[in-house]
Amino acid sequence: MAQENNVNKDNTPHYHLLIMGAPGAGKGTVSELLTKHLPIEHISMGDILREHIAAHDALGKKIEEPIKEGKFIPNEITESIMKEKIASLETEGKGFLLDGFPRNEEQAEFVVTLTNFDAVIKVVLDDETIIERLSGRRVCPKCGASYHLKLHPPKQEGICDDCGTQLIQREDDTPETIRDRLQLYHKEIEVVFQVLKENNISFIEVPGSFDMEKEGPAIVEKIVKGIEGQSS
Repeated sequence: MAQENNVNKDNTPHYHLLIMGAPGAGKGTVSELLTKHLPIEHISMGDILREHIAAHDALGKKIEEPIKEGKFIPNEITESIMKEKIASLETEGKGFLLDGFPRNEEQAEFVVTLTNFDAVIKVVLDDETIIERLSGRRVCPKCGASYHLKLHPPKQEGICDDCGTQLIQREDDTPETIRDRLQLYHKEIEVVFQVLKENNISFIEVPGSFDMEKEGPAIVEKIVKGIEGQSS
């Protein structure tokens, strides 16, 4: 049986969506597209954690070192954050796009208890393109400006446009490291997908590389039709 879509009292939709895809697949671009065209809020677990670190609050101090070391944050912390955030948005009758959660089987089993999800937006891009995309990134260690050797190169090779500092490649942006991250992602995400499918949440695939102006509207239309088609 198709699930009933989330709607407000005035029958306007407030979609509850998950967006998933490999590191570098283009979730950020698709999220930007959807929040621009649909009445939904982008909830990024990564952004929430970074906000706590910047605020130097109790949680921020607890998670700062593990994040710097590339370690996963305990499930009880991320689950608590998600429970509070989703409950707040549902109380306000707002739709949302959940990014960066769930990342493992336990989180997947937890998140399906929080709300009725309309769909998973699965961002698809082949591994070799992802490796090329991520390994081309360069960052400024002084001001934090970000560049890409092909897509957004600095005016002077290897030098930050803003402060003149020598650009660097982050350790986790080397091709070898990216391959390891992708291999781990593919291994872990299949279990997550299985849990979501077992809970009758449909998947809508979209490309991770596209022209925002030319192809963006058609992608949004595909997603909306995919969501609304579940209740027909």
